[in-house]
Amino acid sequence: MKKLLQFILILAVSLGQVACEGDEGPVGPAGPTGDQGPIGPQGPPGETQVAQVFEIVVDFEAPDYQFGFDIADYNEILETEVVINEFDVVLAYKAIGALDDETPFWGALPQSYNLASGQQFTYKFAQAEQILLLYISAAEATLGQLPEDRLTEQYFRFVVIPGEYMNGRKATPTVDLTDYQKVIEYYRINDTNVQRIKVN
Repeated sequence: MKKLLQFILILAVSLGQVACEGDEGPVGPAGPTGDQGPIGPQGPPGETQVAQVFEIVVDFEAPDYQFGFDIADYNEILETEVVINEFDVVLAYKAIGALDDETPFWGALPQSYNLASGQQFTYKFAQAEQILLLYISAAEATLGQLPEDRLTEQYFRFVVIPGEYMNGRKATPTVDLTDYQKVIEYYRINDTNVQRIKVN
């Protein structure tokens, strides 16, 4: 009798396992969310990058009416080293007038002007990494007619904005980048004592 009960038990277990085989049913609903884990330790401080501003005074000369320079060549004479990194944004402005000796007005490049003869010329800017190029664009005949006061002692300002977050601001701002004063305010730049490079 004992053997008969063992046989029936083994048979029942075997049939039960065969009956469990088949397609898997749908996944049940997700369980409740667990408690918030502990806050991790403070990470190391990151590098703080700040926007920089510097000024350069140039004379444009024939035949090419341009001035190109590598900012690294002038870092020795600057009080604070200017570095232009790969993703930085460089903005260029020209002095276009002044309220007084201490309050110049800056216009974003390019800046176009007309001669009395009606011919037009434009101050322009180009950049390749650390190398900056200022030049005058006009017809060849027009370049030869430019008055001395449009060629010598020309003041330009450059604003270098880091391509990463700094001072709580992004390098792609909602501020009008053609407005020097708004850029200075937006990036919280102190331009009361701007570094100046005199080259010619």
